[in-house]
Amino acid sequence: APHHGRDRDYCDEFVKVVETNKYGRSGDTVTLKITKYPVPTAVISGSDTLFDGNTGTKKINVNLTGTSPWDIVYSDGVSNIDIKGIDKSPFTIETRSLSNPPEIHKFTLVSIKNVSGCTGNVSGVAEITVSPPIKTSKIFHN
Repeated sequence: APHHGRDRDYCDEFVKVVETNKYGRSGDTVTLKITKYPVPTAVISGSDTLFDGNTGTKKINVNLTGTSPWDIVYSDGVSNIDIKGIDKSPFTIETRSLSNPPEIHKFTLVSIKNVSGCTGNVSGVAEITVSPPIKTSKIFHN
């Protein structure tokens, strides 16, 4: 019978195994606990406006469900970044300094895994707008 633990994120189940030899003699019952974890999910969101070459942003959030710790991979539009062992949700991504072009940097999730290695569903997008530098032309006077 299923046993519901204090943490409602998962439900434990037990399998009982009894070895019997060819003479019908049974050994001791061995109980194996099976922990079922829910499929993890991750949703990325957030927006910010930065000046070109400015420091990065901390306004990108990833909301995670399921059982921690989680491993995620996200894309900053150029490369994939791997973050392991996230233990709290929401998780804040700190970006590197961003430049223009492009004007809009899109951050998306590539994958999520839970503590048991199950992969889950990812969605959402965070958009960071980067203002280009202003190039002041020379000022002449007569």
